[in-house]
Amino acid sequence: MSYLPIGRKGKDFCVPTLPAIADVMAMTKYTPSTTAYVKVSTFSDTIMIHMRPVVVTEDLIVASTIVHKIADANGIAATNPAVSDAEAQLMVTEIKADFNTHVASLAYHLAAGTNLITMANASNEATTVALTNEIAAKLAAHFADTSVHGGAADAVNLAAVAIAALAPATNYATAKTEMNLLVTAWIAHIAVTDVSTFITYPAATMPVIWATNSDFWAKTGVSGHSFVVAEFLVS
Repeated sequence: MSYLPIGRKGKDFCVPTLPAIADVMAMTKYTPSTTAYVKVSTFSDTIMIHMRPVVVTEDLIVASTIVHKIADANGIAATNPAVSDAEAQLMVTEIKADFNTHVASLAYHLAAGTNLITMANASNEATTVALTNEIAAKLAAHFADTSVHGGAADAVNLAAVAIAALAPATNYATAKTEMNLLVTAWIAHIAVTDVSTFITYPAATMPVIWATNSDFWAKTGVSGHSFVVAEFLVS
């Protein structure tokens, strides 16, 4: 394999010339937003890829699937855990709003979710109970949704929600018990990005070379910095 230099010396990098088995080379530059993962979509006839950060001293983090592109840093403003009935009302109402905002956001997801919480805000015992039980169902559906997320379900927090949902709320007391379990799972979920499927490639090992045409996710080790993927295709 031989290489062709491009760009300025010491600033950019070299790219490989076509191997004998490839007809075409396609090169794409990806620039993630802050520390977010970006999806790399390969061609169906790609037989090999070479990739590396534009800044040659940086690492490259690669994941086959992810849950979120980036963690959702929006915390819980309501009293947590909820103790009083009034705190329970505020908590379930906030989780409804936070959930609907999170699910619809492409900042975190591959696709915007549509399975939103529609129950009225909590204003008494009956509405607190009803909203708590809907939240449990919608959290479970969202955590399991691989199409909205980057190919991976949030299995750990899905299991926690399933345990909480075993005892549906029937009054203020049971609503607070269930909701406090759900909030713990929710806070953990929005912090999940690449679970256990990622690999960090140090700068010294570049370029990363794969014989693949599968899509994947990647980002550099520095917020907002770009990386380049060269695909070798057979026409």
